[in-house]
Amino acid sequence: MSDLKYWVGFNRIPGIGRARFSQLEGYFGDLERAWKAGAAELEAAGLDSKSIEAIVAARPEISPDAEMEELERFKVKALTWNDPAFPPGSRRYTMCRPCSTSGAISPRRMSGL
Repeated sequence: MSDLKYWVGFNRIPGIGRARFSQLEGYFGDLERAWKAGAAELEAAGLDSKSIEAIVAARPEISPDAEMEELERFKVKALTWNDPAFPPGSRRYTMCRPCSTSGAISPRRMSGL
């Protein structure tokens, strides 16, 4: 999934949960476009000002590619709710955090996943 690194990136931003993911996916069609969107586009997607400010402030500090490299380093496979391997019963939960199927992750990253 080419969007996976952007799922992981957005998940590093506090306050971006299932509802906002759904808004972003619905409006932009994919999370890469959402990741690269400006504040006006994020507002057009229906996000509130607090979410927009959080995204705009956090993006320069987050590298989706580096996030994926860290997951690979710890042998963690992240899944999104769009992944066929995502546990079906988990789709009903309100959080959208990527699911780890194996591996270990540093305590610093644990809060974001």
